[in-house]
Amino acid sequence: MGYSVHAYQIGVTFYAGAIAASGGWLYALAHGFVFQDLLGIANSLNSVVYSLIGGVESVIGPLLGTAGLRYLGEYLGQQSTQSQLYIGVALMLVVYLLPAGAIGAIQKLWRLRGRLRGSGAGLVETLGAVTGSQGDLDTVLGGTIDE
Repeated sequence: MGYSVHAYQIGVTFYAGAIAASGGWLYALAHGFVFQDLLGIANSLNSVVYSLIGGVESVIGPLLGTAGLRYLGEYLGQQSTQSQLYIGVALMLVVYLLPAGAIGAIQKLWRLRGRLRGSGAGLVETLGAVTGSQGDLDTVLGGTIDE
């Protein structure tokens, strides 16, 4: 199409580096010290795990995965000393049962709802009553997935 892909790659890399540097700078300002443990594998893999939970096909997926996993970690941390074990089990369940993440599963259910609505099945009214909206979920969740 005539676009310079290399220039876009450099631009995106520069933008990601600026965001990461800003985050590190703000962390150092907030805490007054940067610990060596922050460079460990656990913190490095958090963004990948959050994206897997939420789904990588939209922008809101990793945000949803981050919120859900952080809430689960905080809640289980108060209830048990084995919170990391439960988070690992939750990650395995999501990877095996929802390979497209939570947002991908919601989008698939929404398309199924549309197909059922188009066929005139009686289940459609039940799904419409449960969800309570008639809008286009793909637009709300930030993109469409080709079938």
